Formats: sequence, C-alpha cells, structure tokens
Amino acid sequence: MQINEVINQFLVYIDVERGLSQATVNAYKTDCERYSSWLAGHAKTSMDDITIASIEDFLGSLVDLSASSRARMLASIHGLHRFAFSQKLVKTDVSAFVHPPRRPQPLPDILSVEEVQRLIEAASVGTGDDPVSLRDRALLEFLYATGARVSEACGLDLANLDLDSQLVRLLGKGNKERIVPLGSYACEALQRYLNADRPQLQQASSGKPELSAVFLNKRGSACLVKACGKCCNCAVIARVSSSPSTLTPFATALPRICWRAVLMCEQCKSCWVMLQ
Repeated sequence: MQINEVINQFLVYIDVERGLSQATVNAYKTDCERYSSWLAGHAKTSMDDITIASIEDFLGSLVDLSASSRARMLASIHGLHRFAFSQKLVKTDVSAFVHPPRRPQPLPDILSVEEVQRLIEAASVGTGDDPVSLRDRALLEFLYATGARVSEACGLDLANLDLDSQLVRLLGKGNKERIVPLGSYACEALQRYLNADRPQLQQASSGKPELSAVFLNKRGSACLVKACGKCCNCAVIARVSSSPSTLTPFATALPRICWRAVLMCEQCKSCWVMLQ
C-alpha cells in the first residue's frame, strides 16, 4: 500500500478514534509528511519498501534536529508503522527494531551553599517570628537537610520524627520507607517550631485538632503539597531569584558533610551517623 494513503488513514485514526488534540494530530502530520518526503526521494513509495535501514538512514539525516526532536520523530514513525501492522497493511512492524537516540543528560542546575542560606532566611521575610514564618523556615531546613520530596514532608507524622537521635523515617513512592539523618540546624528549627509554633497553629483549627502531622497550615490542619510548594516559590522569588526547579542542593552538599561508621550489631554490621 502507498505510504501517503497509510498516513492519511493513520491521521484519521488518531483524530477520530483516539480523539487526540488537533495540535497533536498536526504534529504527527508534520512528522509523517517529512518522513514520507524523504522516503519518496529515495524511491520508496510503498510501505513494503521500508526497511530497518531506511528508518535509521532517515533518522541519521535529521542533523538539524536535537536528540529530543529526533526521538519525537521516531515516536511518530513508530505510531505510523504500528497502525499499519495492526490494520494488516504490512506483514511486520520494521520500526519496532529501531530505538530512539540516547538523549544527553546534563547536570542539574543547583544552588550554592550561600544561595541556600539566603533561601532559608527568606522564610522570615514576613513578620519573622509568627508561627507560619517559623514553620516555613523549619520546612525549608528539613527539605535541605534530608533531600525529601515536598510530598514526603507534607505526609510526615510526629511518630516518624526522632529529634533526640536526629533521624526521620520518610515514606516515599511505592510506600517505601527510608531512614534519613537530620543535621543540627534542621533539628534546632524543628524543635523551636514543635515547641512554640505548632501548638499555636493547632489551636487555630475549628474542628478536631491535628495530632499527627508535623507541618500544619494556618488553619491548624495538615499542610498540602500545593501550599508547601508555594512557600518554596515565594522564598526563591524573595532572595534567590532562581527557578524552583533548581532547588536540588541536597545531593551536592552531602559530600561536604562528615560521616563515620559505628558498629551496631552482627546483623546490621554498621550504620551511618552524622558527625555534629
């Protein structure tokens, strides 16, 4: 069957049957037309004429596109060939044997230690000593010290926080638990928040007081992820003038922290604890 005929059927399929947006359909159309034009220039007008080498040569000709754009182009080609195979227009899906080019993985844009310090201090840009500002400071200190996700901080219970041992149990994706050490600065900020500020926030509740969640909002209930994200964004805008996506300092700061091994038991052999 002619390539252009299959492309037309494919576009109708993703538009009508799959119900993709018009912008997505147009993107598929642009990719498939470029693919068809290249094939026609190499005397390949039928779907049966296309081989694995044909697809690889086409991808190799896309020197004007980035790796991500070539991967998107290959995704369109995969969709076209899968459709032709599912409709029994071809005997085999030759595109299934072609893999996308490896995308470059640049290092994350991270904050310096000085920028992180300004970020944490920015939690007190309001009245400074009100419960919400001190909760925000404790939250930022906690996130920086543990490398926790915002969702993990919002779901943190008092029972999983051990300030005496400077450890916290985090519940991550897939309900997987991990124990993470807390630094002295985070412990101090959390201790102050829990002793003086959390009780004030808890009293603001109009219903049953929140007894388990560590971080509370100004209405006395557990903080939501959106609210915590807003807190981080405001701090960034106030002091760092950087994108929230760059808030990944934990992994780079970790080598600056000194660790030592302490014998625990025959079963565990050793455990890592932080030197203060």
